[in-house]
Amino acid sequence: MPSDDELAGVELGADRYVVDGTEMYIWCPGGLRDSPLMKALGKIKDGPPATVRNWNTVEKLLAMMQ
Repeated sequence: MPSDDELAGVELGADRYVVDGTEMYIWCPGGLRDSPLMKALGKIKDGPPATVRNWNTVEKLLAMMQ
């Protein structure tokens, strides 16, 4: 999980994030491709393995599990 130091000074624009334990929830209203937050996260060295799912995918996976 990135530390606050690693994201300090990053101009997030409209992007927002919340860390909850080992989970990081990210909202990028302008999309992931042009997201300053996603660009900053991509530059962090030696971070933990990560995977990204958009909310539509999360809902489809949940529906498949029910």
